[in-house]
Amino acid sequence: MNTTSKGFFIVFDGPDGAGRSTQIQIIAKILQDLDIKVMTTCEPTDGHFGKLARFYNQKDLPIDQRIDPLDHQKIFIEDRKEHTAKVKEWILAGYHVLCDRYWYSTAAYGASDGVPFEELILLNSHFPRPDLALFFETSAEIAMDRILHRQGEIERFENTEFQVQVIKRYNQLKQRCPEVCPVNASGAPESITPQILFYLGNLIPELKILT
Repeated sequence: MNTTSKGFFIVFDGPDGAGRSTQIQIIAKILQDLDIKVMTTCEPTDGHFGKLARFYNQKDLPIDQRIDPLDHQKIFIEDRKEHTAKVKEWILAGYHVLCDRYWYSTAAYGASDGVPFEELILLNSHFPRPDLALFFETSAEIAMDRILHRQGEIERFENTEFQVQVIKRYNQLKQRCPEVCPVNASGAPESITPQILFYLGNLIPELKILT
């Protein structure tokens, strides 16, 4: 997606509780300290469709308010249409965009919720590919332990059995998406950051001195 003078589009993806949000904050701070233009963002967004997608993520949603899994994932896709338009603008303005979740989440979570995997990949095939997609890899048990110790409500996808299926789908995506690089996210944050900097150093020369 990148050409000279434009920013890079970098995705942080993986199961819940893998530590993506923490690392985005750390990497953004490093880039800012180096006077490098950076923009952080996430999916779902805080826009209309993003808020609607989050609403249907609720664990204890009444039966009469639940929707078909495919319809749920299509809401994420509508949110992504609006989001990627903004991402393109930021990149053209020279910002490196760090995005927490992207279409890989739709494929992994939607398929684990019963939507055909290949259909989800096809529905997302027109979205721009990132320059780098970091897949945070950890066990479902470690992820759930982190989820249970954080603040906030538990969402309906946040249980060990479901996360096991999600991780399997991420592994399938890793095999077919050349832009994906794995990050061992089972350890403490300080063991994860150097891995990310190593990959980013191949895109942003200023970061090579930190690896």
